[in-house]
Amino acid sequence: MFIHFKKLPIVCLLAALPAQAQEELAFYALPPVFVSSTQTAVLEKDQPFSTTVITAEQIRQSGYTTVRDVLSKLALVNVRTPLDGSRSASVDLRGFGETASANVVFVVDGVKLNDNEGVTPRYGSIPVSSIETIEVIRGGSSVAYGSGASGGVIRITTKKGRGRDGVGGDVFASYGSYDTKELGATLFGGANGFSLVFNGSKEFTNGYRDNSEASRDLGSLALDWQGDVFSAGASFSAEGSKSRFPGSLNRAQFEQNPKQTNSPNDFGSFERNTFRFYGSADYGNWGTGVRVSRRTHEALGSFDFGGGFVFNARSEYEQDQISPYLTFTLPHGAGAHVIRVGYDIEKAALRGFDAGTLESNAIFIEDDWTVNDVLRVNAGSRYERSEQQKASGETRDYSLVAHQLGASWKAAENLTVFSKVARSFRIPNANENGFAGVGTTRVPFLNPQIADEVEVGLKTAMWTGEFSSTLFVMDVENELFFDPTIVDPALFINGLNSNLDELRRKGLELKWNGSLRKDLRMVAAYQYLDAEFRSGSLSGSRVPLVAAHNLKVAAEYDWTSRVSTEAIVNMQSDQRSAANTDLQIPGFGVLDLNWRYRQDSYSVVFQVQNVFDKQYYRTQFGPNGIYPEIGRAFFINLNADF
Repeated sequence: MFIHFKKLPIVCLLAALPAQAQEELAFYALPPVFVSSTQTAVLEKDQPFSTTVITAEQIRQSGYTTVRDVLSKLALVNVRTPLDGSRSASVDLRGFGETASANVVFVVDGVKLNDNEGVTPRYGSIPVSSIETIEVIRGGSSVAYGSGASGGVIRITTKKGRGRDGVGGDVFASYGSYDTKELGATLFGGANGFSLVFNGSKEFTNGYRDNSEASRDLGSLALDWQGDVFSAGASFSAEGSKSRFPGSLNRAQFEQNPKQTNSPNDFGSFERNTFRFYGSADYGNWGTGVRVSRRTHEALGSFDFGGGFVFNARSEYEQDQISPYLTFTLPHGAGAHVIRVGYDIEKAALRGFDAGTLESNAIFIEDDWTVNDVLRVNAGSRYERSEQQKASGETRDYSLVAHQLGASWKAAENLTVFSKVARSFRIPNANENGFAGVGTTRVPFLNPQIADEVEVGLKTAMWTGEFSSTLFVMDVENELFFDPTIVDPALFINGLNSNLDELRRKGLELKWNGSLRKDLRMVAAYQYLDAEFRSGSLSGSRVPLVAAHNLKVAAEYDWTSRVSTEAIVNMQSDQRSAANTDLQIPGFGVLDLNWRYRQDSYSVVFQVQNVFDKQYYRTQFGPNGIYPEIGRAFFINLNADF
């Protein structure tokens, strides 16, 4: 069978072929909120370093309607447009490039969204109106979150009734370029400790490019009860989406017309159902609880290769998770230990092109020790044992350990320094093991990826705002990667999933957030990344799809107490293309503008994305594998509370 390379990334996403196709401003002063970045609730002022928290109020005032935009433009995160028409962009926190989505864990209400297959977690269907907080935790976090957290964690907590009496909610509508339209609502009611929350939304777009239409429907219902000691809740959500795939272009086609398509007949669909349950008890100095979830989905991708050959890729997936935990506080001198012990059970089964099952059991312990008013120490360990099985009956066991040790010291009134060492891991997914060679090059199971990271930094007052700086070094062994240099005579394409011996990432992250004057606020974030292979045929080469320099600057000016204008500049340097080529993805700079009008109960936001209609791309798989980013687009968003 001959496979067109330009179609390969999309095929990978839905048909489980090579893993190479796997796949940002906080202006408003708010009181401290509780966050749980270390699996232990702490005040926002005490949150772990290298963590960004976005609140529901910030999301509401921003007017953004997708989690992708919130991450990109509020949390200053690097995201890459999805190739499958979904709203779930690949998020790259520490320079993993084309495998970024497999190295960042998404957690919603304590439940992991990552599947045992090579696709980006489907977080894009979460209505932003339902979100209480989003926490972006950078760096290795496998102690609390297990496999796949070497780059970091995106932790989303949704709103619950919290025992509120009465009825309320919000509705929103959005319309914009390319006939993009969305309607949605969040409704809640509560009495006597009980609350019921409904979320529903419907979206359609013709898309920026030819053959890029997409539609999505979502509905969810959550019932919660909160007492003085005990609380419990259950939720169910259903999602359905249909997308058409415009595919990739070569450079000449991109320069001629980035909207065109070479794949007018390619399309796909996705359906998912999710059930969650939680129960907890809080006795003051100690508490316990459990989280349970079941997730199932079906995916279809249809790809026309010409000559009458149409490849239909179907997959079915189901996953069960159970996570009981115990927390307790032990006073110690001038401070206290907040300790959490948890046990995670996961079972997953993928049926399709690369069938496989995964069963894992893990135990972890974390100690967040407030030594005194100026010193805080966090330590933790995790032991995880997993078994993977292929359709052929072949099995492999993995026994893995993760550790972390961090400390923060308030050296002066306006200066805090911190450091952290961590070991994290990632188990190969079913797709990676399924495409690891045939014949003489066949590897039944790939080895787990191990990452060791050292991180230091500081946070201090500077001028009229706050400045933070983080420096990190990460060494990775057995990195799971699609190596295009491997030639398998039994296949018609080159390249297989493999383990790389050594890889090092070094980075510097700088951020300043403050007010230039009473009515003018600004935030600037810069990231330098040096990610290169240190062994094998790729030794000395940069990791594909990782820009050395990333800069985001945003400024918001208040014309009145209700009207403001915001400008956001996003700049990246050049990147190395994937697929073992010497091609460089050109750097770019893009300007977005937002105009906002806010009343107590409603808001209107007018957005212009890519103001100067810059034609650019940041994803490329070889000479024929360019995926253009969206050109200039206009949107108006309306939101009303009641």
